[in-house]
Amino acid sequence: MEEINSAKPRLQRIIDLIRECKLGIHDLSRVQSIGDRELPRFNMPFECGVFVGAQTFGDARQGKKAFLLLEAEAHRHQKTLSDAAGLDPRLHNNRPDALVACVRDFLAGHIAPRPLGSAHLISLYGEFDADYPSLAEMFGHEASQLRQLETFADWRWIMADWLAMRAVRT
Repeated sequence: MEEINSAKPRLQRIIDLIRECKLGIHDLSRVQSIGDRELPRFNMPFECGVFVGAQTFGDARQGKKAFLLLEAEAHRHQKTLSDAAGLDPRLHNNRPDALVACVRDFLAGHIAPRPLGSAHLISLYGEFDADYPSLAEMFGHEASQLRQLETFADWRWIMADWLAMRAVRT
């Protein structure tokens, strides 16, 4: 949720983001039922489909898009999204360190400068997480509020400031 804007439907905001993004990351492992009688939410596969549609049917710029498909277990995507056969998702086994490594390796092939190693990124996040409550307070927020999806823009802004402050210290 880059922006909160009731005047623009959520799907349109997603389409606008996909139109602007060169890269996409879609984690199919998040397609899970919450309860025995509840259907899973299919937002992630739907958004992946919109991304592939933009890549396939869009103009030349859209055709240069690249995406990473993630899954927790081998072949699980064949049960939930059989049309994705042959796309070979990267597996993270629901382990945060493996997920960070998958995303880092994907980004390393598409952005410059190349990102830090995954172990270093995880260490940095640990430092940020330890500083997080005082950072939230310093910026006039409650730490628990910033863990909500609706406040992602604030969370990202605080992390960027933390990285800048950390760079000055080192």
